[in-house]
Amino acid sequence: MQNVIKRFITARKHLRLTQADLATSLGFKQSYISNIEKGRNEVTSNIIIAMYRLYNISPEWLITGQGNIMSSFGDPSGNNSTAPEGPPLEEGADHHDYSDPMLVESMQQTIRSQETTIQMQEKVIRMLEAEVSRLKSEQNP
Repeated sequence: MQNVIKRFITARKHLRLTQADLATSLGFKQSYISNIEKGRNEVTSNIIIAMYRLYNISPEWLITGQGNIMSSFGDPSGNNSTAPEGPPLEEGADHHDYSDPMLVESMQQTIRSQETTIQMQEKVIRMLEAEVSRLKSEQNP
């Protein structure tokens, strides 16, 4: 896990963020990030996914060191700057015109983005499980 910590630090520095800035964006205290960097706290799957979603840091690179520091999966936030914006909806109301091709395309893009996020989360979990297995096998030869 020491290499994951080194890559975590590298990612933070690559983003030109202080520990406090990163902590704030991830919803933690600065001391939590400091403890990660000192090896006292783990780089959890939630942190890996948050760094991907907020900063496009590649989970594969962060966990294994393979690939590029920045993800090649596209916009992790799922935001689509070309998606049409409409007026706010009243709570519980369904004002969608499902015959509108732009709305349908926007909804399809949202679904694809959510599916990509789920796939990414599943991949991160598999990579973390593999890393844990590898570390356990190194400890018990």
